[in-house]
Amino acid sequence: MLEEFKKNNIHRNVIFLGQQTEPIKYINLFDIGVSPTYFWESLPTAIIDYLSLGKPVIVTDNAESKYMITVNGDDMAGMVVPVTKNSWDVIVGESPLDFNDMKDALVKIYNDGNLRNRCSKNTLLCFNQFNKEQIVNKYLELFEDVK
Repeated sequence: MLEEFKKNNIHRNVIFLGQQTEPIKYINLFDIGVSPTYFWESLPTAIIDYLSLGKPVIVTDNAESKYMITVNGDDMAGMVVPVTKNSWDVIVGESPLDFNDMKDALVKIYNDGNLRNRCSKNTLLCFNQFNKEQIVNKYLELFEDVK
Protein backbone atom coordinates (compact mmCIF):
# COMPACT_ATOMS: atom_id res chain seq x y z
CA MET A 1 0.00 0.00 0.00
CA LEU A 2 2.85 2.41 0.77
CA GLU A 3 4.09 2.05 -2.81
CA GLU A 4 0.64 2.96 -4.13
CA PHE A 5 0.52 6.02 -1.88
CA LYS A 6 4.00 7.06 -3.04
CA LYS A 7 2.97 6.60 -6.66
CA ASN A 8 -0.06 8.85 -6.07
CA ASN A 9 2.10 11.40 -4.21
CA ILE A 10 0.22 11.35 -0.91
CA HIS A 11 2.83 9.49 1.16
CA ARG A 12 4.02 12.69 2.89
CA ASN A 13 0.76 12.83 4.86
CA VAL A 14 0.43 9.13 5.65
CA ILE A 15 2.39 7.18 8.25
CA PHE A 16 2.40 3.36 8.22
CA LEU A 17 3.14 2.09 11.72
CA GLY A 18 2.42 -1.61 11.32
CA GLN A 19 0.90 -3.60 14.17
CA GLN A 20 0.79 -1.68 17.46
CA THR A 21 0.07 -2.86 20.99
CA GLU A 22 -1.32 0.55 22.03
CA PRO A 23 -3.00 1.98 18.92
CA ILE A 24 -5.20 4.47 20.78
CA LYS A 25 -2.31 6.89 21.40
CA TYR A 26 -1.71 7.05 17.62
CA ILE A 27 -5.38 7.16 16.63
CA ASN A 28 -5.77 10.27 18.78
CA LEU A 29 -3.19 12.00 16.56
CA PHE A 30 -5.00 11.70 13.24
CA ASP A 31 -8.19 13.06 11.72
CA ILE A 32 -9.52 10.15 9.65
CA GLY A 33 -9.28 6.39 10.13
CA VAL A 34 -8.68 4.07 7.19
CA SER A 35 -9.42 0.36 7.09
CA PRO A 36 -8.47 -0.87 3.61
CA THR A 37 -9.15 -4.53 4.32
CA TYR A 38 -10.11 -6.70 1.40
CA PHE A 39 -10.27 -10.05 3.18
CA TRP A 40 -13.39 -11.20 5.00
CA GLU A 41 -13.10 -9.87 8.54
CA SER A 42 -16.21 -10.36 10.62
CA LEU A 43 -15.35 -7.70 13.20
CA PRO A 44 -12.42 -5.41 12.36
CA THR A 45 -11.52 -3.99 15.76
CA ALA A 46 -9.54 -1.09 14.28
CA ILE A 47 -12.85 0.32 13.03
CA ILE A 48 -14.30 0.09 16.54
CA ASP A 49 -11.25 1.95 17.87
CA TYR A 50 -11.68 4.74 15.29
CA LEU A 51 -15.40 5.04 16.05
CA SER A 52 -14.80 5.16 19.81
CA LEU A 53 -12.55 8.18 19.36
CA GLY A 54 -14.86 10.05 16.99
CA LYS A 55 -12.76 9.53 13.86
CA PRO A 56 -14.56 9.28 10.51
CA VAL A 57 -13.57 5.99 8.86
CA ILE A 58 -12.93 5.00 5.27
CA VAL A 59 -13.69 1.30 4.77
CA THR A 60 -14.06 -1.10 1.88
CA ASP A 61 -17.36 -2.62 0.80
CA ASN A 62 -16.00 -6.02 1.75
CA ALA A 63 -17.59 -8.11 4.51
CA GLU A 64 -19.15 -6.23 7.44
CA SER A 65 -17.07 -3.05 7.45
CA LYS A 66 -19.61 -0.93 5.58
CA TYR A 67 -22.35 -1.92 8.03
CA MET A 68 -20.17 -1.00 10.99
CA ILE A 69 -20.15 2.66 9.92
CA THR A 70 -23.81 2.89 8.88
CA VAL A 71 -26.29 4.79 11.06
CA ASN A 72 -29.99 3.96 10.83
CA GLY A 73 -29.51 2.33 7.44
CA ASP A 74 -28.68 5.46 5.47
CA ASP A 75 -26.23 7.86 7.12
CA MET A 76 -22.55 7.09 7.57
CA ALA A 77 -19.66 7.66 9.96
CA GLY A 78 -17.30 7.76 6.99
CA MET A 79 -17.10 6.55 3.41
CA VAL A 80 -17.06 3.20 1.63
CA VAL A 81 -14.74 2.40 -1.27
CA PRO A 82 -15.20 -0.63 -3.52
CA VAL A 83 -13.06 -3.72 -3.65
CA THR A 84 -12.45 -4.02 -7.38
CA LYS A 85 -11.15 -7.58 -7.56
CA ASN A 86 -11.63 -10.87 -5.80
CA SER A 87 -9.54 -11.22 -2.62
CA TRP A 88 -7.83 -14.25 -4.09
CA ASP A 89 -6.24 -12.03 -6.75
CA VAL A 90 -3.88 -10.87 -4.00
CA ILE A 91 -2.26 -14.29 -4.04
CA VAL A 92 -1.17 -13.70 -7.63
CA GLY A 93 0.13 -10.24 -6.80
CA GLU A 94 -2.76 -8.00 -7.85
CA SER A 95 -4.22 -5.47 -5.47
CA PRO A 96 -7.99 -5.78 -5.09
CA LEU A 97 -8.25 -2.07 -4.27
CA ASP A 98 -8.11 0.92 -6.55
CA PHE A 99 -5.99 3.25 -4.46
CA ASN A 100 -7.35 6.25 -6.33
CA ASP A 101 -10.73 5.45 -4.74
CA MET A 102 -9.09 5.41 -1.30
CA LYS A 103 -7.23 8.65 -2.04
CA ASP A 104 -10.40 10.32 -3.36
CA ALA A 105 -12.33 9.36 -0.22
CA LEU A 106 -9.56 10.71 2.03
CA VAL A 107 -9.41 13.98 0.12
CA LYS A 108 -13.20 14.35 0.11
CA ILE A 109 -13.62 13.86 3.87
CA TYR A 110 -10.57 15.97 4.66
CA ASN A 111 -11.61 18.90 2.45
CA ASP A 112 -15.36 18.85 3.14
CA GLY A 113 -15.74 20.15 6.70
CA ASN A 114 -19.51 19.58 6.76
CA LEU A 115 -19.10 15.95 5.67
CA ARG A 116 -16.26 15.38 8.15
CA ASN A 117 -18.31 16.90 11.01
CA ARG A 118 -21.42 14.85 10.12
CA CYS A 119 -19.35 11.66 9.94
CA SER A 120 -17.66 12.50 13.26
CA LYS A 121 -21.04 12.99 14.94
CA ASN A 122 -22.20 9.63 13.61
CA THR A 123 -19.16 7.76 14.95
CA LEU A 124 -20.47 7.47 18.50
CA LEU A 125 -23.86 6.30 17.26
CA CYS A 126 -22.07 3.55 15.37
CA PHE A 127 -19.75 2.78 18.27
CA ASN A 128 -22.66 2.27 20.66
CA GLN A 129 -23.73 -0.83 18.75
CA PHE A 130 -20.54 -2.49 20.05
CA ASN A 131 -21.37 -1.90 23.71
CA LYS A 132 -20.72 -5.17 25.59
CA GLU A 133 -24.17 -5.24 27.18
CA GLN A 134 -25.86 -4.69 23.84
CA ILE A 135 -23.79 -7.43 22.18
CA VAL A 136 -24.62 -9.90 24.95
CA ASN A 137 -28.32 -9.07 24.60
CA LYS A 138 -28.16 -9.62 20.84
CA TYR A 139 -26.56 -13.03 21.37
CA LEU A 140 -29.26 -13.93 23.91
CA GLU A 141 -31.94 -12.91 21.40
CA LEU A 142 -30.27 -15.05 18.75
CA PHE A 143 -30.11 -18.04 21.08
CA GLU A 144 -33.80 -17.59 21.94
CA ASP A 145 -34.67 -17.54 18.23
CA VAL A 146 -32.69 -20.75 17.65
CA LYS A 147 -34.43 -22.63 20.51
